[in-house]
Amino acid sequence: MPRFFIKLSYLGNAYNGWQKQKNSTQTVQQCIESALQTVLREQLLLTGCGRTDTGVHARNYWAHFDCNNTALKTHCSAIVHKLNSVLPKSIVIHSIYNVLDTAHARFDALSRSYEYLIIRKPDPFYHSRAWFIHGELDTHAMHQATTQLMGKQDFKSFCKSHGQQKTTLCSVSSAVWDFSNPDLWTFTISANRFLRGMVRGLVGTLVQIGQHKRPDSDMLRILQAADRRISGPQAPAEGLYFTGAEYSKTLFIEK
Repeated sequence: MPRFFIKLSYLGNAYNGWQKQKNSTQTVQQCIESALQTVLREQLLLTGCGRTDTGVHARNYWAHFDCNNTALKTHCSAIVHKLNSVLPKSIVIHSIYNVLDTAHARFDALSRSYEYLIIRKPDPFYHSRAWFIHGELDTHAMHQATTQLMGKQDFKSFCKSHGQQKTTLCSVSSAVWDFSNPDLWTFTISANRFLRGMVRGLVGTLVQIGQHKRPDSDMLRILQAADRRISGPQAPAEGLYFTGAEYSKTLFIEK
C-alpha cells in the first residue's frame, strides 16, 4: 500500500499531547486520523515522528500513513485544503508527500529539533505560548552551561521516569540561547533523538543556573550522575515547540 508523509503544525494547549490515548479523544493524532478518514474515506493509522506532552506545540511535525486513495497523487493540494477545512483551527496541514513504502516518520528521522521560548515581560500574544520569568538571570552562566550539552552523552538525569526508551544516550549537534531580543529569549536544540521530558528538564535546570541557584559547572555533574532527582524542575510545557525533523531525500518519491 502506498505510504505518505504529512507535515503539519499545531498549538498544543487544547490537546493531551500528540499520541492517541485510551482515556482521551483530545490528542493531535486522534484529530488528524479522524480528518484523514473523513476526507479520504479509508480507515488508516497515523504514525508520528515522536511524542509531545500535553500543552507542547509543533511547527513542522512529521507523520506517516498508508492509503490507497489515488487522489493523494493527483490532487494533493486539494486534499490538503479539505483536511484543513475539517480540522480544528489549532491544527494545520502544510503538505503531503509520497514516500517509499518502507519510509518511517519516527525511525528514519536523522535529527529532531526543539525550541523553547521565554518572555521577560508580560505579553498577551504569548499567553500559553511561552514561559514568563520575572527577575534577573545570568545569561553568561546559562550560555556556559549550555556548551556542556554538546556531543554524545547520557541524558538520563533529564528523562522523566517510567520512560520506555532502550537507551538514554543522545547526540546533541546544536544547543544555543538567543538573548538578542531583551523581551523574548529562545533556546534551540537539535539531536538525533530526545528522551521524554528532556528539553523541559534542560531548560528548567538552565534557568536555575541563570538564577544563581546552581553554578554553571553543575550541568556536567548532573549529566555524569545519571539521576533525575538532582536536575532542576521541568519548564512549563507551554513554552516548548517541536520545530522539525530531518530526513534523507531518498525517502521521497518525486512527482
